[in-house]
Amino acid sequence: MEGPVRPIASPEEELAYLRAQVAAKEAELNQLKESRPREEIAHERIVHHRTEAPSGHFAEGYRMHDSEATALSLNLDPEQNDETMEELRGIMETKGVRNALAVLEKLQSPHLDDDFHRYLVQYLLAGMKVPGMREHEPEWKALHMTLYEVALPEATSSEEEKTRVKPLKELISSMEQFYAGMLSLEHAHKGEPPYFSLELAVPVNAPHLRFYAAVPNTRRDLFEKQLLAIFPNARISVQPNDYNVFVEGGANQGSYALLADKPIAPLRDYADFDYDPLNSILNAFEKIAHEGEGASFQMILKPAGNHYIEYYRKVLHALRQGQPRAKAFALPETFVGDLAKEAFNIVAQSKKNPYDPSKADQAAIEAVEKKIASPVLLANLRLVVSSADPVRAQHLLTELEASFNQFENTKGNRLTWKRAERGEAKKLFRNFSFRLFADHAKLPLSLKEVTTMYHFPPKG
Repeated sequence: MEGPVRPIASPEEELAYLRAQVAAKEAELNQLKESRPREEIAHERIVHHRTEAPSGHFAEGYRMHDSEATALSLNLDPEQNDETMEELRGIMETKGVRNALAVLEKLQSPHLDDDFHRYLVQYLLAGMKVPGMREHEPEWKALHMTLYEVALPEATSSEEEKTRVKPLKELISSMEQFYAGMLSLEHAHKGEPPYFSLELAVPVNAPHLRFYAAVPNTRRDLFEKQLLAIFPNARISVQPNDYNVFVEGGANQGSYALLADKPIAPLRDYADFDYDPLNSILNAFEKIAHEGEGASFQMILKPAGNHYIEYYRKVLHALRQGQPRAKAFALPETFVGDLAKEAFNIVAQSKKNPYDPSKADQAAIEAVEKKIASPVLLANLRLVVSSADPVRAQHLLTELEASFNQFENTKGNRLTWKRAERGEAKKLFRNFSFRLFADHAKLPLSLKEVTTMYHFPPKG
């Protein structure tokens, strides 16, 4: 696609240019009879837009040079939060969001990042136009999500209340039904993220751990109905102001989860526990100080359709035909559909099949059967910790990471945590603040695995 006919000279012109780029791409896909989410198209055009030579796209009076962004940032004090926010608002309104974010980036303050994000949310909800808002993907997605705080009343000692407390596995199973009901987000409204977020957090200067959920705006009714249908005593309240776990001027640590083995190998789920695994996670959060520290476990969940279930069934078929675990697990994910079905049928029926079904790896078969016992979705798992003491922050993050060791399946899989450093840490904090799904850290997890990690406590 071609660049603008003339250099962009204002936030309004930049937004109009980007919208035209998205519309042109949509028209191109329509001609090819293809369909893709508008937000995905916009993201691609924005990434391309940001990599183009600025001298050919922006008028000299509008384009902010790196030296100018640095100079503006030097005049701002991240510790003076209110005053700095006012300055950033002025930059946004006169120079556009793109340039305001460039200045914000120079400040390297996750705490201020969160505050500015909350301001943008309120700015949009008030029906006001945000100059250049669409040109930065994380903010755009976040502005179209509603944050809830979820609380279940704590059970009393009365016999009536005791009868309301469900057995552990029954309650966790109910939570699995909630997740299943949220899978319709796969067909999200255009312009909204096709995922939702569940979070455990101890905000800065908050007295206790809190449960949060963030859902696309047009799926608020779905979320409320699903949750209250399963947990009628739950109290859910919209949070117009996002919580903040970053300590001003503090040390921030973060990590994201990966799988040690192939994603098809399962983690332990609630059927494997005689106790509530959530307690270990909650105990790790109890070590966060009520003042001057903050922490959060964020789980972003994105429906995956039938892709993984179909793929895992092909792997299961190969295992039953006698293929070794390593060979079957190494089958490419693209090996699905009619061609794959035909190929597997040929293997199954051919006398030249070198594998003996009677020697099939039963442990591997059981592992895959366990994985596909419930629908599979894509997840990002993140941990973020902030403290005034850098050593303390690292220690707290280690404690939180260790609380997930219990999900290791010795015959299947386990979680590993990748510590984010330098530039990667900056990106992680930004993804966390704006609840952006990161493809490079996606984990195909079953509803049972997800439910085991995040559910509401049986006793509230």
